[in-house]
Amino acid sequence: MSDDYREEFLDLIQSRRYIEALDLLGEKENGVSDNCQFFEDRAMALGLLKRYEEAIADCEKAIHIDPHRKLPWFRKSVSLYHLRRFRDSLQAFDECLTRWPHFTRAIELKISALILLGKYHEATTLYESSDLPTLRDYITYNHLGLAYLEIGNYQKAKNCLGWAKIYKFSSHVIHYNFCRLYYRQGHLMKTVLYGVLYILTWIINQISNSWLYLFGKSENLEPLVEEKLYFDGPGRLFSVNAQQREVTAILKLLRSPNFWALCNDTFGIVAANIPFEAVEQNNIKGDIDVIVSMPRTFPPTADTPYVYRGFEVKVTAVDYKGKIISPKRNARHLNKIKNQLDKLRKFGCEQTFLLEIIILQRGFSELHSFPPEELVEDMKTKAELLKNTGHGYVVMADEPTSETSDEGGGKWYQPLNILRTSETARGSGMNILADAINEFMKTEKKEPNRTFQQIPVVTYCKKCKRLTFFSPIDFYHFTCLHCGQSLP
Repeated sequence: MSDDYREEFLDLIQSRRYIEALDLLGEKENGVSDNCQFFEDRAMALGLLKRYEEAIADCEKAIHIDPHRKLPWFRKSVSLYHLRRFRDSLQAFDECLTRWPHFTRAIELKISALILLGKYHEATTLYESSDLPTLRDYITYNHLGLAYLEIGNYQKAKNCLGWAKIYKFSSHVIHYNFCRLYYRQGHLMKTVLYGVLYILTWIINQISNSWLYLFGKSENLEPLVEEKLYFDGPGRLFSVNAQQREVTAILKLLRSPNFWALCNDTFGIVAANIPFEAVEQNNIKGDIDVIVSMPRTFPPTADTPYVYRGFEVKVTAVDYKGKIISPKRNARHLNKIKNQLDKLRKFGCEQTFLLEIIILQRGFSELHSFPPEELVEDMKTKAELLKNTGHGYVVMADEPTSETSDEGGGKWYQPLNILRTSETARGSGMNILADAINEFMKTEKKEPNRTFQQIPVVTYCKKCKRLTFFSPIDFYHFTCLHCGQSLP
């Protein structure tokens, strides 16, 4: 088969008539079993139509015919990226870059894939070593800004976010990351400024999206829409099983701005998934989901006493229609929640809370305000159960937007304080565990070449039978810092 179709095919692609381009290839399909260019072209058309699995199949056919060509590897890596199979996409990007080391777009997307896997140091190292020209889109700059923010290089975070803002000032996600940046640096006025910009641009984007939905999208807006659909699935946290969702939601919360609401903006230690019997036998079975300590007075001094808050975490998934899809909690299940909170108090936590994290399906905020009616009724049931028990009840929500992945941020909902907690005296169990955690932190800080995340989270490794830190591999997976065992 000759390549005489290509001029017409490329004209159709250039004019965004992707279905016609695919139909043209269908007419030329006879006798193409050994035509690498044909499968490469069809993979491009299928990818532009977001038929990524089919695109990958054609890329593999092209690679089988000629494994030395670079574009089939690139198209395969991009399709894997859009399917959120980031680990697989990294392997394909590496194959592409082996054949084409200075392919700018492949490097940009590999950087984004690394960031979406939480590999911030690798991503920034690749960016700095690749000598890229000025990047072509705000998304990569925003991702790099996030990476530098997470590793604590605030100046470079500011530079990357500044470029992202130049490319697309109207992106509320960029203002959200600026807000996080200045909050961490303690710049109150700039935090407030970018918080206001975040809210205003979010409102404008919602109005614009509604306008486009009602009156259709003009041809010259199509590239913007393609970028907006960079992340168009339901959300990774929404899709996984309940147990994995709970663990990952806790660890994501501890890396998000909402964390600061748990400790009134100042903390001493943070721990997650700690057995009641981690340090001593006390006949209290089970785990503490989250412990946070905070000073009683601000600013704290060396003599300032700390109060310890214990959180029992429950995760509820809500679809874009506002319906709860998590199993409905009957009276028996609700009593188990109360019993776990009673364990926290018996153990000696001075303040105890039910922390409910609502995982919203991507697209929820385009149709509803938060909280939706069904969720309100569910929250009332829990509040009625916990009323007069002294336990607090806090609700936080997480929703990835069309411009952000679960890892890169999302819509920021104000935490809802449903019930206040009543403070009790700290018990012996909490005193012993707090002393052990503080001693562990002091020891770890003395270790040479030990680097810490912005909020180091202490946990317990059942293999080591000791306190340790969560060491992230990617968004879902963590290991023990000391033995490499998967956690929790």
